[in-house]
Amino acid sequence: MLPRWLRRALWLLLLLILAVAALALRIACSFETLPVWPLAQLGPVEPQLVFRDVRVFPATGHEFLEHQDVLVRAGRIAALTPTGGPLPDGPTRIIEGNGTQTLLPGLVDAHVHLLSSGGAPWQAYHFAPEHNLEAHLYAGVTTVFDLGGFPGQLEELATKVESGELPGPRIFHTGSPITAPGSHPLPAAQALLPWPAGQLLGFIIPTAATPAEARAAVAAMAAEPVDYVKAICEHIPAESPAMDGATLSAAIAAAHEHGLKIFVHVGDAKQAVMAAQAGADVLAHGPRDRLSPEQVAALARTGVPIVMTMAGWLGVHEIGAGTYEPSALDRAITPPELLDAVTGGAGRRLDVTPPIGAMAREVDPAVMRGNARVLYEAGVPLLIGTDSALPGAYPGGGLHEELRLLHAAGVPVSELLLAATSRAAAIVAAQPDFGRVAPGLAADLLLVEGDPREDIGALTRIVKVIRAGRVVQRLERP
Repeated sequence: MLPRWLRRALWLLLLLILAVAALALRIACSFETLPVWPLAQLGPVEPQLVFRDVRVFPATGHEFLEHQDVLVRAGRIAALTPTGGPLPDGPTRIIEGNGTQTLLPGLVDAHVHLLSSGGAPWQAYHFAPEHNLEAHLYAGVTTVFDLGGFPGQLEELATKVESGELPGPRIFHTGSPITAPGSHPLPAAQALLPWPAGQLLGFIIPTAATPAEARAAVAAMAAEPVDYVKAICEHIPAESPAMDGATLSAAIAAAHEHGLKIFVHVGDAKQAVMAAQAGADVLAHGPRDRLSPEQVAALARTGVPIVMTMAGWLGVHEIGAGTYEPSALDRAITPPELLDAVTGGAGRRLDVTPPIGAMAREVDPAVMRGNARVLYEAGVPLLIGTDSALPGAYPGGGLHEELRLLHAAGVPVSELLLAATSRAAAIVAAQPDFGRVAPGLAADLLLVEGDPREDIGALTRIVKVIRAGRVVQRLERP
């Protein structure tokens, strides 16, 4: 017969297993399954593919090249030459541009969350991240930077995308963000997610209250399969704590010691300047309050790129105000269950949903447009990102909305295209394998009808998306 202490230990173990199983069942039963449909399929790698007589934005500067032929061979760009030369020998697929279509590098969304459904706070859905991957690809986004998710799951998705098992953009990711105890996103998760999912997030997201804890958290994250690190310095809700300067500086220094770049989520102008001066590699959001001339100058001196995420902030603001209307592209690729819950008057429910409602009310569209304009005019490098999947900023369509908003704020099209292509690629490596239309690079390409300089909406008139030399078949909703 087993000793009494061992029998008690086994009973305790059995009770623990049953409790965990019951907890998992409760979490699972709190979520519905969101119906989705296929959006993108990858064709085979073409032995040779020629885009004939296209306008090209090489993303090496601000210039566009007229009447060009671009040869893709075995998944890579082989040549860029003036139209009129002979076609290559051997089997070749020809895509005619007729002098009216524009070829540019595939777009980069520099701030996404692939594991999020984008549902409203009152919606709880099981969600397949494969739909987000396909949505990005459908919209011409061939690379994403995921700034917050489970590193093992994200790495598995990245591996399946690169092998061709899943259609989707190439993925670079940070894994879980590091935040201060009780700071964002913990209060929001506890308020918005069904019990006990929100509470469990507090055990998953690493926190740091001191420089020593920040260094330890970064070391633990660096041991995971991640490409970058992310830290959060933000007050949501306004009365919640935020990471202090010494702790943030320690996290930034530790990331660099581990050979990793660090994205820093900031909420206001003071936090943005503090993070940039401490050595952040990228600011994951633009500040929501008005930048002073001194703060703009300080940010310009650091040269740290900023992902404004206007689509995310303004989308939430419009939802709470009851004025949000999805774009045609969002209607084509986003599940209607998500859109209907926040469109028009239905979205006013967000206004009384803490703490997101309070944040939505404080967003001032004029301030955010002004910040984007003065940052660009001061020479601060911008990147293009959305914070999708988020209510009001959805995978794929959100990036085009971000481009539209920034252009309306006064940022020229060529600057936006650099921000969404080669500048973003340079975050990955000094000599990235993508992000430009140049011989030798991977053929991640987007072909659109029209000239984006004359109408930025041309970027949504997608003719072809090419991912690593494979033509993407864009599928319509059944």
